[in-house]
Formats: sequence, structure tokens, C-alpha cells
Amino acid sequence: MTRLRKMQLMNDNFRTTLAMGAAVYMSRSFYDLPISLKREAFERIVHYRKFAKNGQHDAGLILLSNLAVRWRIEYRSLDFKGYSSDPGDPEQTVRVLIVDVVDR
Repeated sequence: MTRLRKMQLMNDNFRTTLAMGAAVYMSRSFYDLPISLKREAFERIVHYRKFAKNGQHDAGLILLSNLAVRWRIEYRSLDFKGYSSDPGDPEQTVRVLIVDVVDR
């Protein structure tokens, strides 16, 4: 399995389950949305499939009502003080889903 495919599978697993010792960060603009819109956004993120063929499946943009919501996965060190030196190694990486509303 290629490194790219391994990253895609790990990111897909995280994104669809929000598991693997991970975290979710929401911007204030996203957090302040009504719960129904946040629920719909997370549902769309979980089922997102519009990735570039050579991408790591680690970012996307969804349209929600009249809002654009972007999401990305960051690869943090286990202590959250920096970025992982090897995002492909789950023993040294915590995946963090970042969600925010694109400025209008």
C-alpha cells in the first residue's frame, strides 16, 4: 500500500467515525450556528467524497444553506503542542478536525 493510500484510509476512517484518539475544533462562527445546521454540516463531512485523486482526503468545502463551511484535518503531536513529525504513524499523531464558516 502506498503512503498516500494509507493516509487516505486513515483520514477517511477518522472523518467518518471521529475516532482514533482525535479531537474536533470549531471556529466561533461555526460554533454559533444553530444545532440543526451543525448537525447537517457534520453529516455532510462524514459522507464527503469530492476529493482530488492525488489528495490525502484531509480537507473539503461544503455548502450549507447560504453558508460555505470548510473543514480540514490537522496532524498534531500527542501533546498537542505542535505538529506530528510523521502523520502516517498513529502512535505519534492525533488527528484534529477543524471546522469553520468561510467569511462572506
